[in-house]
Amino acid sequence: MFRFKVYFRKDVDLASCNIIGIGETWLQHDENEPPLPSQYGAQFLNDTDGKGLAVLYKKIDIPNMVDFSIFRGAYSMMKLELSGVEIVFLYISGKIGFELYKKDLIRMIGASNKPLALIGDVNWHYPKHHAMKDYMIRRGFKQLSLFPTHRQGNILDHIYVNQKLLDFEGGIEVHQKPVFFTDHDSMYLKLKRITTTQSRPQHV
Repeated sequence: MFRFKVYFRKDVDLASCNIIGIGETWLQHDENEPPLPSQYGAQFLNDTDGKGLAVLYKKIDIPNMVDFSIFRGAYSMMKLELSGVEIVFLYISGKIGFELYKKDLIRMIGASNKPLALIGDVNWHYPKHHAMKDYMIRRGFKQLSLFPTHRQGNILDHIYVNQKLLDFEGGIEVHQKPVFFTDHDSMYLKLKRITTTQSRPQHV
């Protein structure tokens, strides 16, 4: 998180984001969350073995933290809503199978009757067969991460969107970029129609 904070203050793309999800924060349960720029609020799910999940958001655009956050040690999920769009951030350890987190994933997705994006590090390479992949396809989601997101050449960080988000007025954009503070690329989802009180597109 310290290296992220240093980079955060210098990176234009990160600074433009209204909501930021961070997997594998490596904050312990008894460790204080690092101070953030004053315009940001945060929700943390800290793990005993140094993984965990964090969601940062600009205070001017405070999202509704929908339903619940789920923390099971080997995986964590957090759901929020902003301007009618639901966003689920998640981290899944590569050491567990889909059946162990399937029920919680179903709860997070819900009826999927709103525009919804599911974003995070799932620790399996997308082109390969996987039970989560089969499930998301059956639910009508499209995975938008098409290029390697990890230094070893795998697509480990996925962005799933449902049809309602694909049909979003104004469209959506996805891009990624390497950063020095992690071996994963940063992934960006831009929702063009949503604007803040400053009339800027919504970035995730």
